[in-house]
Order: sequence, then structure tokens, then C-alpha cells
Amino acid sequence: MAVVPGILKGIGIAFLVILAVILVLVLLFLFVPIRYHLTEKGGSSETYRIEKTDPRGDLTVSWLLHFLHVTAGASYREKALSLKVTGRILGIPVLKREKDIAVPKQREEAGEEDKKEETKKEEEPGKKGSDALEAVKSFYSTLKEDGTGCRKEKIKKHLGGILKNILPREGNQRVWFGTGDPFQTAEILGAAAFFYPLYKNTVEIIPDMPGSSLYSEGEIKGRIFPGSILYHGAVLYFDKDVKKLLHRIKEKKDGKL
Repeated sequence: MAVVPGILKGIGIAFLVILAVILVLVLLFLFVPIRYHLTEKGGSSETYRIEKTDPRGDLTVSWLLHFLHVTAGASYREKALSLKVTGRILGIPVLKREKDIAVPKQREEAGEEDKKEETKKEEEPGKKGSDALEAVKSFYSTLKEDGTGCRKEKIKKHLGGILKNILPREGNQRVWFGTGDPFQTAEILGAAAFFYPLYKNTVEIIPDMPGSSLYSEGEIKGRIFPGSILYHGAVLYFDKDVKKLLHRIKEKKDGKL
């Protein structure tokens, strides 16, 4: 009879050990930062006389003193995208993938419908990407009109907390951009300016108002605390005032307000 209690005791101890290991892993995931380091260069700008450079980027991600270490590289050259990913656990290689993706060539002759669509887009250059810009503008205009000071501060605090965790803390990144439409370029620059306090020391944005440009170079470093992001996200998700604000934005978009 003494064997049964011994077996039950052993099962109970094993169960508690498993629970303790799971708890430790969860706490480590929540409170140990995920660190990243990104270097990239590529693009072109006629306005700023920057010659075309094949885009290339390298990303390094590590966690728990390099217990988990992942590197990824991507480069674009001669209409082909090359990807390379490697992963290590305790220095032991566990993942290695390399792949070349051919970018399909554009059709030399487009159908009549495609030509009409392209002509329409050329006549309305400012509408490209306008949906995302309109969504951002609608959010902040509705917050400004309808939100109380307390609500504004709450959203600013927790949304800023999420962005602060994701955006780089160190670096020297420069980005030249222009859409070919001064009005749209100004809109994008205005949306980016709202988050300027969060990236002012790491990223420099240089607009090309009259021309069409996209070039960037530099490196950035940062760390992400999953626990902090989950906390701020949960507060925003379950907050009644935020839900009311999102409902008002949806109604405004549908034309009910």
C-alpha cells in the first residue's frame, strides 16, 4: 500500500516542476527584452543626386543573452530577391534557409482595362495610399473633437508605450522619400511628424517635395519588452472609452455622423 502514495507523490512533484518551468519561461518571455539590430541601404533619388543602389538589409535578433540568436539578410539585384535566415540556440545551429525569388517582369503590353486604370491613377496621383492616411487623420480628428482630456492622455500614454517599445533606441538612419506628388508627400510627412518625439534621435526623414525618391541608409538598434506591449495593448483593448472612440470613427467613415 505504501507504493501508491509514493507514486502519487512522484506524480505531484513532477507536475509542480513542470508548472514551475512553464511559469519561469512565461516570465522570461514577458520581462526579458528581445533585442534587434538592423542595417540597410538602397534606393535612389534624382533630386538629391543619389545614384541607384541595390537594396540590401541585415537583421539580427537575440534573446536572453543570445540563448536564441537569429540573423536574416535580404538583397535585391538583377530582378531577383535573395533571402538568407540562420538560427542558433545556445550557439548550436538549428535553422539555415536560403532562397532566391525571381521578381516577375511587367507585361510589355497591358490590356485596355489595365491601360485605363493606369491612366486614371496618373490623373489622380494624390489618391495613392490615401486610405491609410485618411484612417490616421480620422482617428486624430475624432479624438480631438470628441475625446475628453482624460481619454486623450490615456490613449497617448498607452499607444506611446507600445511604439516606444518597438521603435529603435539607438541608431543613425536617414530616409529620403518623395511620391511625385507634393501634396501626398506633405501628408505623409505630417503623419510621421506626430511620432517625431519617438524617433527624433535615431531616424532623419528628408522629404523630396517635387520629385519621386526612395532611398535610405544607416543602422538602428532597439529592444522590445513583450510584457509591456501586452499590458498597454490590453488596457487599450478593454477600455470602454477607446471602444466608444473607435465606434465613432467607424460611424464617421460610414457617413452616419
